[in-house]
Amino acid sequence: MRWIFLLGAAACAALMFAIDSPGWLALDIFGLLVFATLAVFGFAAARIDERAGSEGTLLSAADLAEIRARAAAKAASAPSTDGQADVAGSIAALRARAEARRTPSS
Repeated sequence: MRWIFLLGAAACAALMFAIDSPGWLALDIFGLLVFATLAVFGFAAARIDERAGSEGTLLSAADLAEIRARAAAKAASAPSTDGQADVAGSIAALRARAEARRTPSS
C-alpha cells in the first residue's frame, strides 16, 4: 500500500506542473501532502514491523518470576549502595536525640 501512496504523491507532483487553475493547484498540493504523508507513515510502519521481535521470544511468566527472584536475592545480599538505609538510620537517630532533649531529666 505504501508504494501506491508513493505513486500517488509522484503523480500529484508531476501533475502540479501541468495545472493552470489556482483552485486545482491547491487541491493537487493538498493531495501531494496527503499521499506523501501516508507513504512516509507506510514506510515507517514497514520498517518497524521488519525490526520487531517475534512474540515467540517473549519471556514466560515463570521466567519473569525466576528473574525477579534472582534480582531480589542479589539486592538482599548486596550492601545498600544508594544510602537509603543510612539516611533512614540517621533520621531515626536525630529524632531520638530530639526526643531526649525534650524530655526533662528528673
